[in-house]
Amino acid sequence: MNPLDQLLTATRPVPDISPDGLRNGQIALDAALSTSLGAPVAGASQTPRRRVSGVRAKALIGTAMAAAGAAAAATVITMPSSPTDPAGSSSEPVQIAPTNLTAAMVLDQAARAAGSQAGWPNAQYWYSEDKYWCGGQLYTDKTWLWRHGNGVLEKTGPKDNSESRCTEDLVTVPIIDSNMFGPYTWSQLYTLPTDTAALKPKLMTDFGQGGGPTLFEDVEFVLDDTPAPPVVRAALFKVDASIPGVKVVGYYTDPLGRTGTALQLGRSMIVVDPASGAVIDETDSGSTVMYVTQGPATSEPKLSGSAQVQPTISS
Repeated sequence: MNPLDQLLTATRPVPDISPDGLRNGQIALDAALSTSLGAPVAGASQTPRRRVSGVRAKALIGTAMAAAGAAAAATVITMPSSPTDPAGSSSEPVQIAPTNLTAAMVLDQAARAAGSQAGWPNAQYWYSEDKYWCGGQLYTDKTWLWRHGNGVLEKTGPKDNSESRCTEDLVTVPIIDSNMFGPYTWSQLYTLPTDTAALKPKLMTDFGQGGGPTLFEDVEFVLDDTPAPPVVRAALFKVDASIPGVKVVGYYTDPLGRTGTALQLGRSMIVVDPASGAVIDETDSGSTVMYVTQGPATSEPKLSGSAQVQPTISS
């Protein structure tokens, strides 16, 4: 008996992997490759995805013009849970979730958490902050969107990046007519249906797109980029749950150390914190944006020089 035969004789038979296990493993591998551990591949030429993107970007192109008024400090509500580990401490961004965990279960829990929030009917500004990788370094977008018109956009990050595309727009500028959120005004967000059966076709009509992956992306836009009230957010998660093909990728830890459940449809992957009802990360075609904070604010920062008022986070 040769050594190979001895080895085969000594080892016990290993059962074949189940179809569910094989499928989940492939999904997790695809997700890990597409996110590149939360950062783009060195030398990648694609432009990072920003919060001001898609329909919202079209509404803001060419609007950074007039000066905004003076403002006091902004107060916001932090929706995602605070990171418990140092940035980049996780060596495995995606861990396999139980095979009986479905997208519907995750989204239903997120819907209940989102719908239980107190709301912000009297908010004057909507503040949001996200982070993204560009040229291997971390950058930050902050926006203050005014209920009645203008707002402020602030982009900050390292200025020594060898890729000019990462540093050419590090500015603080005003936004004109920031009360438009894609096809909706601030007030119209409060009139959206809270019944899934009614909200789903309305989104498809208002955005002028179909179902499936495009609807999945439109839902995330309203969740991540607008002051939609809690009852609408709950309904949006339920719309996501009704879209065929949405799958659980696994448990995900992002570069900021936050954890959530990753869901994927087509080229888009979102990471949901079911306990808080928040989307904390989104990856589209390999570019990842990390949603750090969003919530009501009392005002916008000053635009003069470097003495800008920064928001204070409240728990």
